[in-house]
Amino acid sequence: SDGSYQWRVTCKQAGQNISSASGAFRLRPAASFALISPERGQLIPANQAESLVLRWRGGGKVNVDVSQNTDFSSPAKSTEVAGQDLVVKNLKPGKYYWRVSPRGDRSQAIQSTFTISDKVSC
Repeated sequence: SDGSYQWRVTCKQAGQNISSASGAFRLRPAASFALISPERGQLIPANQAESLVLRWRGGGKVNVDVSQNTDFSSPAKSTEVAGQDLVVKNLKPGKYYWRVSPRGDRSQAIQSTFTISDKVSC
């Protein structure tokens, strides 16, 4: 499990205990998923937001929420997805917060932001 560990090898040779030098390592829980796109803080031109694709790496069913509020109240989109992407259509200009969490466990959510510009790209 998550934590810091010490190790040392000890053996017995000719009736004597022999030990190696000690070492240390740390285990961190494996991230079940990671957000890929849009990148944190990315500015997206309005004409590219008509069908914006959110992408993440991970497996299993997840909950995806998109909102203009940091607390995810009044979400623009909130759904359960079995894949690793979600198309969000017709977002209006403004800053958005999005998060992905394992189904039924929002405490493990990872989140990011992006902004839809009112300008268009050619």
